[in-house]
Amino acid sequence: MTSPAARPTPSPSEPIINSTQKKTLAAVGCATLIAAASTACGITGSANTAEAKVKKAFYALGQQKALSADVHFDANADTIYNALRGEEDFERRDADMLAELKLSYQVAYDKPLKDLGPDDQDAARAAFTISRDDGKPMVEVRSIGGKKLFARADLKTLAAMSHDSDKPDFDALARKAEQLPPSMDGLKNALRGEWVVLDTDAFQDSPSTSDRLDAKTQQQVFRTVGKALGDNAKYKGAPTRDGADHVKVTVPAKKAAKELAAGLKPLADKLGTKSDKLSRDLDGIPDQDVTVDVAIKNGMVSGLTVDLAQFDKKMKGELPLVFDIHADAPTVEAPSGAKEFNPRDIFGAYLLANRKDGTTVAI
Repeated sequence: MTSPAARPTPSPSEPIINSTQKKTLAAVGCATLIAAASTACGITGSANTAEAKVKKAFYALGQQKALSADVHFDANADTIYNALRGEEDFERRDADMLAELKLSYQVAYDKPLKDLGPDDQDAARAAFTISRDDGKPMVEVRSIGGKKLFARADLKTLAAMSHDSDKPDFDALARKAEQLPPSMDGLKNALRGEWVVLDTDAFQDSPSTSDRLDAKTQQQVFRTVGKALGDNAKYKGAPTRDGADHVKVTVPAKKAAKELAAGLKPLADKLGTKSDKLSRDLDGIPDQDVTVDVAIKNGMVSGLTVDLAQFDKKMKGELPLVFDIHADAPTVEAPSGAKEFNPRDIFGAYLLANRKDGTTVAI
């Protein structure tokens, strides 16, 4: 087996995370910002206008204490492949995988979402899952109160998604792991695809609470974003589908970015190092319109759809990414049987992958 020191273990996301798929994250951010604009600005005009419907729908969502969302492509494998086939390292099997992939997220707080502050994130019960059509999770992460993260992953399935031909033999690694001392039970569980628990304070790369904006600055940024987008957004009713009203919200990205940059200048000192990066990011936004389709059921947002072709002119046809939103969330509980996984287990994994048969691993 190739040494991890010589070359990193192949990432299962390598065939997906390229220039186009990174724009998927931009699409997620765009949808979130338009939501912020819709809730931050007051409702104007008749209650029956498209604009008023969207703003009231987001306000109703903000009244909830919990929500869940499923993220997936609204396209079959053929459509996805035709749209992305010009991308580097993108193959037909990647399209097959994306067509059946689903990301699910649940979060619950003890107060309405609209009232959350920067310190409330640590009080959340949250879960994130990546699964395929068979419903079996490939990755699960749970957070109970922010300090402890519970995780498990089907490493063998994830590795099979990689383009790299030199994949780790996870079955062999799991057999070797059985000989590890009890102090490395966390590594054993990780290799078996069972639950491990991570203390976020033990991993120095995790975000520090000192990096968070204070509540007042966070609200100022929120209002600035809302004004820049809300002042420029245009709302247009769309045909009803699947029992939901639809409104298309369009924002001229470059114009909104310039207004946002100007509005954030007075906050530069409070934003610190984030200010320069944010300015560069905003300056690089292309001069184009960005549209999000907002679905509304029972007066509340039930979904967002973003066409990723808006972010890459090389795409051949539409590629809609859908966020199905529900104003509730299953109760997130700490799983039983989770073993502590700490930084030394990462080094232990390296030794395990490279040890000779008959030797032991002790740290």
